[in-house]
Amino acid sequence: MTGSPLTYWDYVKLDVIHNLQSERQTECYDEVMFIAVHQHFEFWFAQVIRDLRESIRRLNLTPPDLATATALLHRCNVELALATQGFEVMKTLTRESFLAFRGALQHTSGLQSVQLTVIELLVGRTPDTLYHHLIDGPGMRDFLAKYGGPDGLLAQVIRETERTGNLRRAYDRVVGQPPVNPAHLAALQRELVALDRQLAGWRRRHAETAAKVLGRDFGESAGTVGNTRSCRENLEIGKRHTRRYFADLEAVVGNIPTGDPPMTTTRIATDQAPAAIGPYAQAVRVGEFLFTSGQIPLDPVTMTVVGDDVATQTRQVLHNLAAVVRAAGGDLSDVIKTTVFLKDMNDFQAMNEVYATFFPGEPPARSTVEVARLPKDVRVEIECVAVISRRTIG
Repeated sequence: MTGSPLTYWDYVKLDVIHNLQSERQTECYDEVMFIAVHQHFEFWFAQVIRDLRESIRRLNLTPPDLATATALLHRCNVELALATQGFEVMKTLTRESFLAFRGALQHTSGLQSVQLTVIELLVGRTPDTLYHHLIDGPGMRDFLAKYGGPDGLLAQVIRETERTGNLRRAYDRVVGQPPVNPAHLAALQRELVALDRQLAGWRRRHAETAAKVLGRDFGESAGTVGNTRSCRENLEIGKRHTRRYFADLEAVVGNIPTGDPPMTTTRIATDQAPAAIGPYAQAVRVGEFLFTSGQIPLDPVTMTVVGDDVATQTRQVLHNLAAVVRAAGGDLSDVIKTTVFLKDMNDFQAMNEVYATFFPGEPPARSTVEVARLPKDVRVEIECVAVISRRTIG
C-alpha cells in the first residue's frame, strides 16, 4: 500500500463512473439507462474473466487446488447471475423509447461483447467454433476488424488457452490425476454445470428481452443499414452456436446429494402480479418444478381488466405470468409447458402473435382450448409449468 488512505469516492472512482453515461447520442430519457445496463454487463464480465483465469491456474497446480478453484467458480456463477438481472431492467423499455435511440447503434451491436466471447474461450470454446463471421452486416465486420485480427484480443486469448489451457482442459487434467477427494470433486462438478447452464441461458434471455422490447421489429430485416438478416435471425445464429462444455457432467451432478430436503414445497406470492382472490396460491414450487395458477389480464395494482381485445389481454396475462415465475426465481425461458384458455378460438391468431414475442427462442409445449366462459368474462387465461434449476449450487 502506498500513499494516504483513499476516500470512498476516489477508491471506487465514483466521478469516473458517474460520467460514463454522459456520452449518450440522443435526448431520449431511457438511453442513459440502456447504456448503464450494458456497462453493468461488461463490468461483471471483466470480473468473471479475472476469476476464471485464476480458477484455471489453481486447477493446473500440482496438486490442484480444488477448494479455491471451486470457490472462485461459485463466485463466477453469482457474478453472472447478477449480470443477467440487467435484462429485467431492459424489459421495462418500451418499443417506442428504444426506437428513439436505436439508430445510434450498429445493427447486431448486441452480439459485439468481446468479453462474453473471451469468457466462452476461457471455459472451453475452440477457435473453429467462433461464429461471428456468419453474421451479416457492417456491425459485425467492424467487430471482427477490431478484435478478430491476428493481433486482436480474440487471437491473444486463443494463444493464452493454447498455452495454459481452458477450464474444460483443466478439469480433465484434474480427473486424470487421481486420487481426488470425492467431496471436493463433486463440489467442483456442481459449479461447472451451473456455469454451463448460465452461459447457455444468457443467449435465451438476450433473445427474450430483444423480442419483448422490439415487438414486431424483432423479426423484420434491417436491410436499410446494410443488413440482410433480422435481429431474430442474428440472435438465433448466436444461440445455435452456443456450446455446452460440461454437458457430460449433468447426469453426474444429478446423482450427487445436495443435502436439501427432497421436493420442498413453497407457495409463491408477489405484488407484481394480481393477488389471489380465492383459496389458491399464485404458484406453488415443488423442488425445481413450478406450477402456476391461471393468470387473466388484471392490472396488479387496480385489479381491473386491461384491454378489450385479445392481443392486449394476452400481453397483460404474460406480463403477470412472468412476474410470478420471477418471484419463484426463474423467468419465462424456464417454462416447459403452458395451457391457454380462449373464450373464442377465432382469437387464436391474434393471441399467438403476441405469445410468440414472449417465447422467441425455444418455445415450451402448449395446449390451447376454447372454453365457455372465463373469470370476469375476459378473452384469455394462461397457466404454466416451469423447471427452475438452481442458479448457483453451493
